[in-house]
Amino acid sequence: MKNRNLQKDNWEKAQIVGTLLIPVVIAISGYFINNTIRAKEIRLQYLEMALNILSEEPNKETIGLRLWAIDVVEKHSILQFSEEALEELKRSALPFRKILLDSKGKIIRDEKGQPIFTN
Repeated sequence: MKNRNLQKDNWEKAQIVGTLLIPVVIAISGYFINNTIRAKEIRLQYLEMALNILSEEPNKETIGLRLWAIDVVEKHSILQFSEEALEELKRSALPFRKILLDSKGKIIRDEKGQPIFTN
């Protein structure tokens, strides 16, 4: 009988500890997931900024900024740039085309349903 009461007490203690730990584990998991998402959003913003810089024609005043942008894009690329591609990025703008959007932010499409790009 005593052994049974001891098992029951241990089970009740385990339930209480489990009940207290579940919200803590959820909060910690949420914190780490949120930080991961935030870090990815920041990297995406830097990548967008770098691509915008590289889409402009290079000039003497912005060469340092352009080199920074090349480093950012190269760091986040799955494939590394060849030496020729890096030299080309230093000398000329990316052939970057933007998708046209209407006043509501929706993509403008042609009669075949394909997005329309700017030059």
